[in-house]
Amino acid sequence: MLEYNTYRIAADFVPRAKDAILDNPSLKSTVPMANILTMDSFALCASKPDSKTVRIRSNVGKLFVENLIVDVTSKLLRFVIRRYDSEAICLVWDNFDWSNRNFLIKQCSPAIVEIQFESEKSLESINITDPHVSKIENQKYHSFEIQSISHVTHNAYVYTLKAPEGLHMPIPIGHHCLMRLPNGLDLYRPFTPISYKNSVCEELCPAEYKFFIKIYSEGKFTKDLSTAIERDTIELSEPIGRKNIKRLIEISSNILLLSAGTGITPMINIMEHGRKLRK
Repeated sequence: MLEYNTYRIAADFVPRAKDAILDNPSLKSTVPMANILTMDSFALCASKPDSKTVRIRSNVGKLFVENLIVDVTSKLLRFVIRRYDSEAICLVWDNFDWSNRNFLIKQCSPAIVEIQFESEKSLESINITDPHVSKIENQKYHSFEIQSISHVTHNAYVYTLKAPEGLHMPIPIGHHCLMRLPNGLDLYRPFTPISYKNSVCEELCPAEYKFFIKIYSEGKFTKDLSTAIERDTIELSEPIGRKNIKRLIEISSNILLLSAGTGITPMINIMEHGRKLRK
C-alpha cells in the first residue's frame, strides 16, 4: 500500500518563478517609470537591413524562429516575441501594405531572426524603430479552416487545420493553444498539435496543423466539435507556455513521460524530437 503525507505551505513562502528578461539586473534601469513600454524595456531591437527585411534581435537571451509569431492577417504588422522563460511581448506597426503578404523567415544567429517580405511596398511606410509595444494580457484567436477530418478510432479523430494567409504561428514542443468554435459561446479547450513541423521550425512554419482529438458524447466542447465538417472554421489561440522543452530533450539521455490526465498528445512531439536527435 502506498503511503503519502499532505503538506501545506503558506503562499508567501512559495518562490516566484524568475523571468529571464524582466528579472535581469542589467535591465532594471531601462524599464521606464511611466506606463510606456519600449523595445529596450525587454532587451529587443528592430531594424531594417534593407527595404524588404525586418531584423529582430534579442539583446538578452536567445531568440529562435519558433519564438516568433508573425501576423499580417490585417493591415497591421504584428510580431509576438515568445522567448523561453519570459512573458510574451507584442510589437505592432501601423501603415503596413498588405497587398502582398508573402514573406520568408530566417534564423541568422541564436539571437537574431529576419523576416523578409516579397514586396518592397510592405515596409515602405513603416517606422521600424517605433512600434507599439505591449505585454500579452488576453488570448488572441485566429480563424483556421478545417482541411480534413480523419477517423482513427470509434471516438478519436485527427483534425487538419489550415492557417490563414499571412500567419506564421509556431507552437513549440510542450506548449499548447486554446481551441474554440465560432458559435458565439465563450467555450474553449486546450489542445497540443501533433504536427512536428509546427513545433520545431527553422524557417516559415507550415500552414497545416494537426490535432488528435477524442470526442466525448457528453462533452460540452467536443460534442459540438463533432458536428463540424471540412471547410468549417475553428479558432485557435496563440500558443501558451514558457518552458524550453526542446532543450531539455536535447540535454537528456533518458526521459520519463507521464501522460495521466494530460493524455498522450503532448508527448508525441517530445518523442518525435528525441527520435530525430538519436538517428
